[in-house]
Amino acid sequence: MNGPVNGPSSVEDTGYADRVGFQYDVTPNSMFYATYSRGYKGPAYDVFFNMQAVNRPPLSPETSNAYEFGIKASMLDHRLRTDFAWFTTTFDNYQANSVQEINGAPVTNLINAGTVRTQGIEGDITATPIQPLNLNFNFVYDDARVVNFPCPSNAAASCNINGEPLPYAPRWKLHGEGDYRIRRRISSMLIWRRTTTTRPRPSISSPRPPTRSSPPMASGTPRSL
Repeated sequence: MNGPVNGPSSVEDTGYADRVGFQYDVTPNSMFYATYSRGYKGPAYDVFFNMQAVNRPPLSPETSNAYEFGIKASMLDHRLRTDFAWFTTTFDNYQANSVQEINGAPVTNLINAGTVRTQGIEGDITATPIQPLNLNFNFVYDDARVVNFPCPSNAAASCNINGEPLPYAPRWKLHGEGDYRIRRRISSMLIWRRTTTTRPRPSISSPRPPTRSSPPMASGTPRSL
């Protein structure tokens, strides 16, 4: 640390996380569902080798509110199964890493980066056209953006990144897989499998907001109740 940094070495806070939802069976082979979930990450300290007194206060807790609406269906005697969902998650007091240069060396600081939101659609399609052959395709369209980044009063104009996309969060993610299984008379099975995944590189032409090691990103397979 750079000089003495005095202050409390701990902080207490109370938060909660929960998840509620419901589902409605439209037909015996299709259903609609909706969920709401709240996430909570407690306060944190930004501790690093060149720590200053300004880094002493703890970061505020990070909270998130997520909504999801989806439909699942099975058709053609269960040979075709589909899952589609719309989702949105808003993070407040987003705890993120910010990289700055100190004495010619990059230093990562943990900060509260304001409000960010990730929202989009995702789907999963599984087909069995013939019994040994299974095909699967899933996709995610995820629009992850900075909603409100708290710039310091003396910050440069480039600090205003409201509305900019989050880095390392590709807008499209595609995945396809197929396998063909041949059962033999003895207790063994031959499996041929082909997998293809596409994840476009994120654009870096716009100013980058502070990032975290795992930015919010929807998974490739629709979530269920």
